[in-house]
Amino acid sequence: MILVFSILAAIQSSPASTPFSTPLDPESRARIIAAAPALADMPDTMVATYPVDGRTPQAIRASINRGRPSDVEGGERFDAVTRWSYQANWRRSAPDQCLADTAEVTMAVKIILPDLVSRDRLSTREKAAWDGYFQHLVAHELNHGRIAALGSQRMQAALREATSCAEMQATRERLGAEIRDANREYDRTSEHGRLEGAVYPPMARR
Repeated sequence: MILVFSILAAIQSSPASTPFSTPLDPESRARIIAAAPALADMPDTMVATYPVDGRTPQAIRASINRGRPSDVEGGERFDAVTRWSYQANWRRSAPDQCLADTAEVTMAVKIILPDLVSRDRLSTREKAAWDGYFQHLVAHELNHGRIAALGSQRMQAALREATSCAEMQATRERLGAEIRDANREYDRTSEHGRLEGAVYPPMARR
């Protein structure tokens, strides 16, 4: 008998009770992608938003500060957050005999972004400032998603080379930690996207 073994692990997952657990409707998603076309490069990524309002940069900044989500690990709040979870599956020929070559890793990615509902009421100059910030912010979060996705590919390859059930378990945990560490290092070196232009108002420091 072939048994299927499944492990669901949350590296950066959000509790079911968060206000960001519902994906955007197709019309809203299309509008967000139009504002940041790079999102179309990751079609399987769930996008959620929180509303931001204001007619001046100061009012918009204050609205972001009130609504922005928190990082699951440390509880610190950021303008945008990328969360991911992965599921590792493999078969067993017996309770203590794992079939490493059947290992498969799937990953779900969710990006939470600010949605400026008052954009149409801004001046041309302020629209451009917002749009530039938003595109840099999305680019930063997509890089987090890519780091996680590349990590899941490495995990699957490593699992398939394992020689025992214990090694498979240890590999999953080790690479899961490496994915977390890689994303932390990316945030450290980019100052959470500030060095990449993900700052609003431009040149401001939070």
